[in-house]
Amino acid sequence: SEPLKWGQRLTLFDFELTWSKGCWSVAKVSAQVLNSNTAAEDPKITRLLSDEHRKVVAYVNQVIGTSTQAMSSAEGPGKDVAIMDLISHVQAGTVKGALAGTDWAALPVLSQASCFSRTAAIPAGQVTIKDAAGL
Repeated sequence: SEPLKWGQRLTLFDFELTWSKGCWSVAKVSAQVLNSNTAAEDPKITRLLSDEHRKVVAYVNQVIGTSTQAMSSAEGPGKDVAIMDLISHVQAGTVKGALAGTDWAALPVLSQASCFSRTAAIPAGQVTIKDAAGL
């Protein structure tokens, strides 16, 4: 099941099994898609995960760079957009850095980036890990 990304929706599967002649068999199967934003918060789980949640929020809010302009992928499927050029540039730079000092350092590096999200955006100003995660 692939209900939606990042736990926004979950699939609940119910399997009814029967024991017959020394083995289990599936008698009935049902599934239901649940929206996580409609589930009641469990205070025990919230308490157990609160420290980890704070750490994750602090991590994704770390500034990793700056951008002189806002960039969007909204038109990316149909035309060249700056945000895709940025992704390609970063990919190529990362590979070049990894090859430095190796037998392959002199190889040319090509990078290809495809627009898989029309909602990805980088703001003008400080850019955080959270901003980059949407790419």
